[in-house]
Amino acid sequence: MTSDPLKRRDELQAQRQHAYDTYAEQAQIRQRAERARASADRRLHEAQSALSRGEGSQREVETLMATGADAVAAYEKSHHLEGAALDAVKACEVQLAQLYSDEFIVFAEEAKLDSERADAAMQELCAAYRRAEQFWAKAQVAWQPLCNSVRIPGMDPFPMPEHEMSAVLNGWNALPPSVEVFDGFEEVAG
Repeated sequence: MTSDPLKRRDELQAQRQHAYDTYAEQAQIRQRAERARASADRRLHEAQSALSRGEGSQREVETLMATGADAVAAYEKSHHLEGAALDAVKACEVQLAQLYSDEFIVFAEEAKLDSERADAAMQELCAAYRRAEQFWAKAQVAWQPLCNSVRIPGMDPFPMPEHEMSAVLNGWNALPPSVEVFDGFEEVAG
Protein backbone atom coordinates (compact mmCIF):
# COMPACT_ATOMS: atom_id res chain seq x y z
CA MET A 1 0.00 0.00 0.00
CA THR A 2 1.35 3.42 -0.95
CA SER A 3 1.38 6.54 1.20
CA ASP A 4 0.68 8.85 -1.77
CA PRO A 5 -3.07 9.59 -1.55
CA LEU A 6 -3.46 9.95 -5.32
CA LYS A 7 -1.80 6.61 -5.99
CA ARG A 8 -3.77 5.03 -3.16
CA ARG A 9 -6.99 6.35 -4.72
CA ASP A 10 -6.01 4.88 -8.08
CA GLU A 11 -5.26 1.53 -6.43
CA LEU A 12 -8.58 1.54 -4.60
CA GLN A 13 -10.47 2.49 -7.75
CA ALA A 14 -8.79 -0.39 -9.60
CA GLN A 15 -9.67 -2.75 -6.73
CA ARG A 16 -13.25 -1.48 -6.76
CA GLN A 17 -13.50 -2.01 -10.52
CA HIS A 18 -12.13 -5.54 -10.19
CA ALA A 19 -14.55 -6.24 -7.34
CA TYR A 20 -17.42 -4.80 -9.37
CA ASP A 21 -16.47 -6.92 -12.41
CA THR A 22 -16.37 -9.98 -10.14
CA TYR A 23 -19.74 -9.00 -8.69
CA ALA A 24 -21.27 -8.63 -12.17
CA GLU A 25 -19.87 -12.02 -13.19
CA GLN A 26 -21.16 -13.65 -10.00
CA ALA A 27 -24.57 -12.06 -10.53
CA GLN A 28 -24.74 -13.67 -13.97
CA ILE A 29 -23.68 -17.02 -12.54
CA ARG A 30 -26.32 -16.70 -9.83
CA GLN A 31 -28.98 -15.86 -12.39
CA ARG A 32 -28.06 -18.93 -14.45
CA ALA A 33 -28.13 -21.06 -11.29
CA GLU A 34 -31.51 -19.60 -10.38
CA ARG A 35 -32.89 -20.48 -13.82
CA ALA A 36 -31.40 -23.98 -13.55
CA ARG A 37 -33.01 -24.41 -10.13
CA ALA A 38 -36.39 -23.27 -11.45
CA SER A 39 -36.06 -25.59 -14.45
CA ALA A 40 -35.16 -28.53 -12.19
CA ASP A 41 -38.15 -27.76 -9.96
CA ARG A 42 -40.44 -27.61 -12.98
CA ARG A 43 -39.12 -30.89 -14.43
CA LEU A 44 -39.43 -32.58 -11.02
CA HIS A 45 -43.02 -31.37 -10.66
CA GLU A 46 -43.83 -32.65 -14.16
CA ALA A 47 -42.23 -36.04 -13.39
CA GLN A 48 -44.13 -36.31 -10.09
CA SER A 49 -47.38 -35.45 -11.85
CA ALA A 50 -46.67 -38.08 -14.52
CA LEU A 51 -45.86 -40.65 -11.82
CA SER A 52 -49.13 -39.91 -10.03
CA ARG A 53 -50.96 -40.61 -13.32
CA GLY A 54 -49.00 -43.83 -13.70
CA GLU A 55 -47.01 -42.54 -16.67
CA GLY A 56 -43.57 -41.92 -15.15
CA SER A 57 -41.04 -43.84 -13.13
CA GLN A 58 -39.88 -43.49 -9.55
CA ARG A 59 -36.28 -43.66 -10.79
CA GLU A 60 -36.83 -40.57 -12.97
CA VAL A 61 -38.33 -38.71 -9.99
CA GLU A 62 -35.37 -39.67 -7.79
CA THR A 63 -32.90 -38.59 -10.47
CA LEU A 64 -34.67 -35.25 -10.84
CA MET A 65 -34.73 -34.81 -7.05
CA ALA A 66 -30.94 -35.25 -7.00
CA THR A 67 -30.61 -32.84 -9.91
CA GLY A 68 -32.81 -30.36 -8.06
CA ALA A 69 -30.71 -30.70 -4.91
CA ASP A 70 -27.57 -30.02 -6.96
CA ALA A 71 -29.25 -26.99 -8.54
CA VAL A 72 -30.23 -25.64 -5.12
CA ALA A 73 -26.67 -26.13 -3.83
CA ALA A 74 -25.25 -24.39 -6.91
CA TYR A 75 -27.71 -21.52 -6.46
CA GLU A 76 -26.86 -21.10 -2.77
CA LYS A 77 -23.14 -21.14 -3.52
CA SER A 78 -23.49 -18.60 -6.33
CA HIS A 79 -25.72 -16.41 -4.15
CA HIS A 80 -23.09 -16.48 -1.40
CA LEU A 81 -20.28 -15.62 -3.86
CA GLU A 82 -22.34 -12.80 -5.34
CA GLY A 83 -22.91 -11.37 -1.87
CA ALA A 84 -19.20 -11.64 -1.04
CA ALA A 85 -18.31 -9.82 -4.26
CA LEU A 86 -20.82 -7.06 -3.47
CA ASP A 87 -19.33 -6.76 0.01
CA ALA A 88 -15.90 -6.32 -1.61
CA VAL A 89 -17.27 -3.49 -3.78
CA LYS A 90 -18.78 -1.81 -0.73
CA ALA A 91 -15.56 -2.22 1.25
CA CYS A 92 -13.60 -0.47 -1.52
CA GLU A 93 -16.17 2.32 -1.60
CA VAL A 94 -15.89 2.79 2.16
CA GLN A 95 -12.10 2.93 1.91
CA LEU A 96 -12.30 5.44 -0.94
CA ALA A 97 -14.75 7.61 0.99
CA GLN A 98 -12.46 7.54 4.03
CA LEU A 99 -9.43 8.38 1.89
CA TYR A 100 -11.25 11.34 0.32
CA SER A 101 -12.25 12.52 3.77
CA ASP A 102 -8.79 12.05 5.29
CA GLU A 103 -6.94 13.64 2.36
CA PHE A 104 -9.56 16.21 1.34
CA ILE A 105 -7.05 19.01 0.63
CA VAL A 106 -4.94 16.81 -1.66
CA PHE A 107 -7.95 15.81 -3.72
CA ALA A 108 -9.39 19.34 -3.64
CA GLU A 109 -6.14 20.66 -5.11
CA GLU A 110 -6.32 18.05 -7.87
CA ALA A 111 -9.98 18.88 -8.52
CA LYS A 112 -9.16 22.60 -8.56
CA LEU A 113 -6.55 21.99 -11.29
CA ASP A 114 -9.14 20.05 -13.28
CA SER A 115 -11.59 22.92 -12.80
CA GLU A 116 -9.00 25.40 -14.03
CA ARG A 117 -8.41 23.24 -17.11
CA ALA A 118 -12.17 23.04 -17.69
CA ASP A 119 -12.45 26.83 -17.39
CA ALA A 120 -9.62 27.31 -19.90
CA ALA A 121 -11.24 24.85 -22.32
CA MET A 122 -14.57 26.66 -21.97
CA GLN A 123 -12.88 29.97 -22.73
CA GLU A 124 -11.35 28.39 -25.84
CA LEU A 125 -14.78 27.03 -26.80
CA CYS A 126 -16.38 30.46 -26.45
CA ALA A 127 -13.65 32.09 -28.51
CA ALA A 128 -13.97 29.40 -31.20
CA TYR A 129 -17.76 29.83 -31.20
CA ARG A 130 -17.45 33.59 -31.68
CA ARG A 131 -14.91 33.12 -34.53
CA ALA A 132 -17.14 30.54 -36.22
CA GLU A 133 -20.14 32.84 -35.88
CA GLN A 134 -18.20 35.76 -37.43
CA PHE A 135 -16.84 33.70 -40.33
CA TRP A 136 -20.30 32.24 -40.95
CA ALA A 137 -21.76 35.75 -41.15
CA LYS A 138 -19.02 36.81 -43.58
CA ALA A 139 -19.69 33.75 -45.74
CA GLN A 140 -23.42 34.54 -45.73
CA VAL A 141 -22.71 38.10 -46.87
CA ALA A 142 -20.32 36.86 -49.59
CA TRP A 143 -22.74 34.24 -50.93
CA GLN A 144 -25.96 36.25 -50.77
CA PRO A 145 -25.46 38.37 -53.93
CA LEU A 146 -24.29 35.31 -55.85
CA CYS A 147 -27.33 33.33 -54.74
CA ASN A 148 -29.63 36.26 -55.57
CA SER A 149 -28.13 36.51 -59.07
CA VAL A 150 -29.15 32.93 -59.90
CA ARG A 151 -32.32 33.00 -57.79
CA ILE A 152 -31.35 30.28 -55.30
CA PRO A 153 -31.67 30.38 -51.54
CA GLY A 154 -28.74 31.73 -49.60
CA MET A 155 -26.88 30.05 -46.79
CA ASP A 156 -28.72 28.69 -43.82
CA PRO A 157 -28.46 30.61 -40.55
CA PHE A 158 -25.59 29.82 -38.24
CA PRO A 159 -26.25 26.22 -37.16
CA MET A 160 -25.73 26.88 -33.47
CA PRO A 161 -27.86 29.84 -32.39
CA GLU A 162 -26.64 31.90 -29.45
CA HIS A 163 -29.66 30.99 -27.31
CA GLU A 164 -28.54 27.34 -27.49
CA MET A 165 -25.07 28.35 -26.35
CA SER A 166 -26.16 30.87 -23.72
CA ALA A 167 -25.18 28.65 -20.80
CA VAL A 168 -21.68 28.44 -22.23
CA LEU A 169 -21.38 32.04 -23.37
CA ASN A 170 -22.88 33.65 -20.29
CA GLY A 171 -20.63 32.09 -17.72
CA TRP A 172 -20.07 28.83 -16.01
CA ASN A 173 -18.51 27.48 -12.87
CA ALA A 174 -16.42 24.33 -13.02
CA LEU A 175 -16.88 23.76 -9.29
CA PRO A 176 -19.68 22.02 -7.42
CA PRO A 177 -22.33 24.55 -6.28
CA SER A 178 -21.45 24.13 -2.61
CA VAL A 179 -17.69 24.76 -3.02
CA GLU A 180 -16.07 28.17 -2.91
CA VAL A 181 -12.38 28.90 -3.42
CA PHE A 182 -10.70 31.50 -1.25
CA ASP A 183 -7.05 32.24 -2.07
CA GLY A 184 -6.15 28.60 -2.66
CA PHE A 185 -8.38 27.28 0.10
CA GLU A 186 -11.47 25.31 -0.76
CA GLU A 187 -14.45 25.42 1.55
CA VAL A 188 -17.38 23.07 1.33
CA ALA A 189 -20.72 24.38 2.52
CA GLY A 190 -22.32 21.81 4.75
